[in-house]
Amino acid sequence: METPAHDEDWQHGEDAHIPARFRPILEQLIAGHTDATASRNLNMSSRTFTRRVAELMDYCGARTRFQCGMEIMRRGWTDSRTPTRHDP
Repeated sequence: METPAHDEDWQHGEDAHIPARFRPILEQLIAGHTDATASRNLNMSSRTFTRRVAELMDYCGARTRFQCGMEIMRRGWTDSRTPTRHDP
């Protein structure tokens, strides 16, 4: 079975950089916004935002948003200093 190109990148230790197309999506998820709010913030339809989240999950090899979040942390795409909407 052939390995997708992005999987090969992870095998070679290039975890530290999120693909640019996922950065705005990730920022909205980290901020804790609902899909509806995030889609408005990014000026896209709710369906498009949900589809982009699904693409991010697929890219990470995750079946759930929780798994995706854990994989994002493992890859170093965010850190504990990233503010969320619950921070003072």
